[in-house]
Amino acid sequence: MITGGTSVMMITHQHRLNCILPTGGQRLQEILNVRTTEYLHIFDVQVFHSIDADVCVANLPDVIINKSSICLVIIPTEKHEAPEQRMLKRSKKNLYDTFLSVLSFEVQGTIHSIDPPHSPQLTDYLVHDLKNFFPITNATISQVNSSAKPLKVPVVIVNKTYVGIFSICETPIKP
Repeated sequence: MITGGTSVMMITHQHRLNCILPTGGQRLQEILNVRTTEYLHIFDVQVFHSIDADVCVANLPDVIINKSSICLVIIPTEKHEAPEQRMLKRSKKNLYDTFLSVLSFEVQGTIHSIDPPHSPQLTDYLVHDLKNFFPITNATISQVNSSAKPLKVPVVIVNKTYVGIFSICETPIKP
Protein backbone atom coordinates (compact mmCIF):
# COMPACT_ATOMS: atom_id res chain seq x y z
CA MET A 1 0.00 0.00 0.00
CA ILE A 2 1.18 3.49 -0.86
CA THR A 3 1.65 6.05 1.93
CA GLY A 4 0.82 9.73 1.63
CA GLY A 5 -2.18 9.18 -0.61
CA THR A 6 -5.90 9.80 -0.56
CA SER A 7 -8.57 7.18 -1.06
CA VAL A 8 -10.86 8.21 -3.95
CA MET A 9 -13.38 6.83 -6.41
CA MET A 10 -12.70 7.80 -10.02
CA ILE A 11 -15.53 7.54 -12.52
CA THR A 12 -14.68 7.13 -16.20
CA HIS A 13 -17.00 6.50 -19.16
CA GLN A 14 -17.26 2.81 -18.34
CA HIS A 15 -15.73 2.13 -14.95
CA ARG A 16 -15.51 3.07 -11.31
CA LEU A 17 -12.03 2.83 -9.85
CA ASN A 18 -11.59 2.68 -6.09
CA CYS A 19 -7.97 3.63 -5.56
CA ILE A 20 -5.26 5.51 -3.71
CA LEU A 21 -4.04 8.71 -5.37
CA PRO A 22 -0.63 9.83 -4.05
CA THR A 23 -0.77 13.49 -3.05
CA GLY A 24 2.76 14.31 -1.91
CA GLY A 25 1.39 17.14 0.25
CA GLN A 26 -0.58 18.70 -2.61
CA ARG A 27 -4.33 19.29 -2.87
CA LEU A 28 -6.23 16.85 -5.09
CA GLN A 29 -7.61 19.67 -7.19
CA GLU A 30 -4.07 20.91 -7.91
CA ILE A 31 -2.92 17.43 -8.87
CA LEU A 32 -5.81 17.00 -11.28
CA ASN A 33 -5.36 20.48 -12.79
CA VAL A 34 -1.59 20.39 -13.26
CA ARG A 35 -0.86 20.79 -16.97
CA THR A 36 2.61 19.24 -17.03
CA THR A 37 1.23 15.70 -17.26
CA GLU A 38 -1.76 14.06 -18.85
CA TYR A 39 -1.54 10.97 -16.66
CA LEU A 40 -1.89 9.95 -13.03
CA HIS A 41 -0.29 6.95 -11.35
CA ILE A 42 -2.83 5.40 -8.96
CA PHE A 43 -2.44 2.46 -6.60
CA ASP A 44 -4.42 -0.36 -4.95
CA VAL A 45 -6.99 -0.13 -7.73
CA GLN A 46 -10.29 -1.99 -7.67
CA VAL A 47 -12.16 -1.86 -10.99
CA PHE A 48 -15.98 -1.98 -11.17
CA HIS A 49 -18.33 -1.71 -14.16
CA SER A 50 -20.52 1.03 -12.68
CA ILE A 51 -20.83 3.40 -9.76
CA ASP A 52 -23.14 1.04 -7.85
CA ALA A 53 -21.62 -2.31 -8.86
CA ASP A 54 -20.76 -4.74 -6.09
CA VAL A 55 -18.62 -7.07 -8.18
CA CYS A 56 -15.00 -6.07 -8.60
CA VAL A 57 -13.79 -7.12 -12.06
CA ALA A 58 -10.08 -6.52 -11.38
CA ASN A 59 -7.72 -5.82 -8.49
CA LEU A 60 -4.59 -4.10 -9.73
CA PRO A 61 -1.54 -2.97 -7.73
CA ASP A 62 -1.09 0.15 -9.84
CA VAL A 63 -2.54 1.80 -12.94
CA ILE A 64 -1.68 4.72 -15.19
CA ILE A 65 -4.83 6.67 -16.08
CA ASN A 66 -5.25 9.48 -18.57
CA LYS A 67 -6.73 12.45 -16.70
CA SER A 68 -8.92 13.30 -19.68
CA SER A 69 -10.76 9.98 -19.22
CA ILE A 70 -11.81 10.88 -15.66
CA CYS A 71 -15.34 12.33 -15.41
CA LEU A 72 -15.72 12.53 -11.62
CA VAL A 73 -13.42 12.10 -8.65
CA ILE A 74 -15.44 11.25 -5.57
CA ILE A 75 -13.87 11.95 -2.22
CA PRO A 76 -15.74 9.84 0.32
CA THR A 77 -14.42 11.56 3.46
CA GLU A 78 -13.94 15.10 4.76
CA LYS A 79 -10.18 14.53 5.15
CA HIS A 80 -9.02 14.94 1.59
CA GLU A 81 -6.46 17.72 1.48
CA ALA A 82 -3.09 18.44 2.88
CA PRO A 83 -4.01 20.65 5.89
CA GLU A 84 -1.19 23.12 5.28
CA GLN A 85 -2.28 23.57 1.65
CA ARG A 86 -5.93 23.97 2.60
CA MET A 87 -5.09 26.86 4.95
CA LEU A 88 -3.12 28.64 2.22
CA LYS A 89 -6.02 28.42 -0.24
CA ARG A 90 -8.71 29.90 2.01
CA SER A 91 -10.51 32.97 0.78
CA LYS A 92 -13.95 34.39 1.40
CA LYS A 93 -16.33 32.69 -1.01
CA ASN A 94 -20.07 32.67 -1.48
CA LEU A 95 -21.90 29.36 -1.61
CA TYR A 96 -24.45 28.59 -4.33
CA ASP A 97 -26.71 25.62 -4.97
CA THR A 98 -25.82 24.01 -8.28
CA PHE A 99 -27.07 21.30 -10.61
CA LEU A 100 -25.09 19.73 -13.41
CA SER A 101 -25.08 16.69 -15.62
CA VAL A 102 -21.86 14.83 -16.27
CA LEU A 103 -22.32 12.08 -18.86
CA SER A 104 -24.92 9.75 -17.34
CA PHE A 105 -24.73 11.37 -13.89
CA GLU A 106 -26.59 14.23 -12.24
CA VAL A 107 -24.75 16.15 -9.54
CA GLN A 108 -26.47 18.47 -7.08
CA GLY A 109 -24.56 20.31 -4.40
CA THR A 110 -22.77 23.52 -3.54
CA ILE A 111 -20.30 25.49 -5.62
CA HIS A 112 -17.98 28.00 -3.94
CA SER A 113 -17.37 31.27 -5.78
CA ILE A 114 -15.81 34.63 -4.93
CA ASP A 115 -17.97 36.46 -7.46
CA PRO A 116 -21.60 35.60 -8.07
CA PRO A 117 -21.79 33.56 -11.30
CA HIS A 118 -25.06 34.86 -12.79
CA SER A 119 -26.55 34.58 -16.26
CA PRO A 120 -25.58 35.73 -18.88
CA GLN A 121 -22.03 35.49 -17.49
CA LEU A 122 -22.60 31.85 -16.56
CA THR A 123 -20.92 30.67 -19.76
CA ASP A 124 -17.89 32.85 -19.05
CA TYR A 125 -17.79 31.50 -15.50
CA LEU A 126 -17.79 27.89 -16.70
CA VAL A 127 -15.30 28.48 -19.52
CA HIS A 128 -12.89 30.95 -17.91
CA ASP A 129 -13.25 30.94 -14.13
CA LEU A 130 -13.51 27.24 -13.38
CA LYS A 131 -10.45 25.07 -13.87
CA ASN A 132 -10.66 21.80 -15.81
CA PHE A 133 -11.44 19.96 -12.56
CA PHE A 134 -13.57 21.86 -10.04
CA PRO A 135 -15.17 20.83 -6.73
CA ILE A 136 -18.81 20.54 -5.73
CA THR A 137 -19.34 20.11 -1.98
CA ASN A 138 -22.22 18.46 -0.11
CA ALA A 139 -22.88 16.59 -3.33
CA THR A 140 -25.58 14.12 -4.27
CA ILE A 141 -24.71 12.03 -7.32
CA SER A 142 -27.40 10.11 -9.18
CA GLN A 143 -26.96 7.87 -12.17
CA VAL A 144 -29.59 8.55 -14.85
CA ASN A 145 -31.84 5.57 -15.72
CA SER A 146 -30.56 3.60 -12.75
CA SER A 147 -32.38 2.25 -9.73
CA ALA A 148 -29.22 2.80 -7.69
CA LYS A 149 -29.59 4.87 -4.56
CA PRO A 150 -28.08 8.38 -4.94
CA LEU A 151 -24.60 8.72 -3.49
CA LYS A 152 -24.10 11.54 -0.96
CA VAL A 153 -20.49 12.68 -0.56
CA PRO A 154 -18.68 15.63 1.04
CA VAL A 155 -16.82 16.49 -2.19
CA VAL A 156 -16.89 15.49 -5.83
CA ILE A 157 -14.40 16.95 -8.29
CA VAL A 158 -15.93 17.37 -11.76
CA ASN A 159 -14.11 17.33 -15.09
CA LYS A 160 -15.75 20.25 -16.90
CA THR A 161 -15.08 18.63 -20.28
CA TYR A 162 -17.98 16.27 -19.54
CA VAL A 163 -20.45 18.84 -18.19
CA GLY A 164 -23.61 18.80 -20.31
CA ILE A 165 -26.00 20.86 -18.14
CA PHE A 166 -24.75 23.54 -15.75
CA SER A 167 -26.92 25.70 -13.50
CA ILE A 168 -26.24 27.81 -10.45
CA CYS A 169 -28.86 29.37 -8.18
CA GLU A 170 -28.58 33.17 -8.30
CA THR A 171 -29.07 33.62 -4.54
CA PRO A 172 -26.17 32.68 -2.27
CA ILE A 173 -26.80 30.13 0.47
CA LYS A 174 -26.98 31.81 3.85
CA PRO A 175 -24.58 30.26 6.37
